[in-house]
This record gives sequence, C-alpha cells and structure tokens, in this order.
Amino acid sequence: MSHELSPRQQQIITLVALGLSDKEISAQLSLSQHTVRTYLDRLFQHLGCRSRARAVALWMGRSEPWNAAARPVLLDAPLVEGPLQ
Repeated sequence: MSHELSPRQQQIITLVALGLSDKEISAQLSLSQHTVRTYLDRLFQHLGCRSRARAVALWMGRSEPWNAAARPVLLDAPLVEGPLQ
C-alpha cells in the first residue's frame, strides 16, 4: 500500500510524531483545530488506521507503533523552531 502524503499531510503527521496535540498543531500551522482534525481524519482513512500512533508507524514504514521505551527521536523536524530539548 502506498502511503504518499501531500506536503500538508506530511507537516501534520510530523507534528503528530513529535507528540503535539491538535491544539498545538493548529497553532503551529495557523489552522483551526477543526481543520487539523479533518486532516487527521482523512490521514487515518488514507493510511487505513484509527489512531495517531498507528498512523505515525505506518507513515514511517513500521508495521506496529513504538512502545514507550523505543520512542523515536526526530531530530530533523523543520517545523519546530528553537533548540530541541
């Protein structure tokens, strides 16, 4: 199955992978929370899943989400300003 995403979908899934909430994503991208939720719902449908963790796992080419001990660290996140902590 192809998981090609639009540039906006890639922005949103990247922020989801970084752990941002819908409210934080909406502020980061200057979108309403409703618009973010719509993007996420369509992303879930496109990827064939129902959860944020599963969507990130599929997008990053994994068959299953990470467990807490193996949480990914995304160091190349162009939408996050300032130093990563």
